[in-house]
Amino acid sequence: MSTVTEPSAHLWDAKQQIEFDIFIEAIRRFTGHDFSQYSEPSLKRLVRRLMALQKTKSLASLIPRVIDDKHFRDYVIDNLTVSCSQLFRDPVVFQRITSEVFSYLESFPRPIIWVAGCANGEEAFSLAILLSEAGLLKHTQIYATDISPNALEQATSGVLQLPPTEEDRDNYKQSNGQNSLDDYFDYSSHGVKLREELLSHITFEQHDLIQQPEFISAQLVLCRNVFIYFEKTTKLSALEVIRNTLISRGYLVTGIKEDINLYESEKSFVLVSRKAGLYRKKLL
Repeated sequence: MSTVTEPSAHLWDAKQQIEFDIFIEAIRRFTGHDFSQYSEPSLKRLVRRLMALQKTKSLASLIPRVIDDKHFRDYVIDNLTVSCSQLFRDPVVFQRITSEVFSYLESFPRPIIWVAGCANGEEAFSLAILLSEAGLLKHTQIYATDISPNALEQATSGVLQLPPTEEDRDNYKQSNGQNSLDDYFDYSSHGVKLREELLSHITFEQHDLIQQPEFISAQLVLCRNVFIYFEKTTKLSALEVIRNTLISRGYLVTGIKEDINLYESEKSFVLVSRKAGLYRKKLL
């Protein structure tokens, strides 16, 4: 099997940098998604990975395919967005959601939750399971969005890429899960699918957090491990979209390694739990 040596991001010469800029501009023109606002080192790592998958040393060779092939464009978007998701990832986050946020959601006749950057849907599935156990799901609507059409197609199906693992089951229990995780999935020759009575409460839509405005009014927003891929100005723009989406005193969950209070111009949120990446919007 042939291998492709990946150029280091900081060693890209002027020609490679021009190819990179044209490649990103071609994506913007033909998909509407502007990756120039992402952190360039992070983006270049993803582009190098894409080049390795395509077994090419020339980024220029991929530009005509971006222009001419919609399926390849979707493939590129899928590989430049980080579709990392897992059932009940970071149980401490779900512990705080169930112990603190659920009682807040219970005070609304029809609470709305937005999972931004939902990837393949596992985070939304996890929320639906815990909401069901708390007796809240029947009154709750979950909106789950992502930039990647392929990830959304997978998420909408409700089918897991892999069956639940022992780690998933342990994380579920640590997330204050009350039953058996397997009770919430149908097993068949077609795969492992979230049960329809849970899936029906999740609406999946394509949404670009950078370029598209808020589209709902929500009591809880989860945007985990997304800001780390943006430049500071882009982080602030995305945070403004979320701020405008959340009602006063609504909750925001970010990645556990992200601190939105590091952004000097962001004064709208109060830190509730650094360990869980949980914030609350100030009363306006």
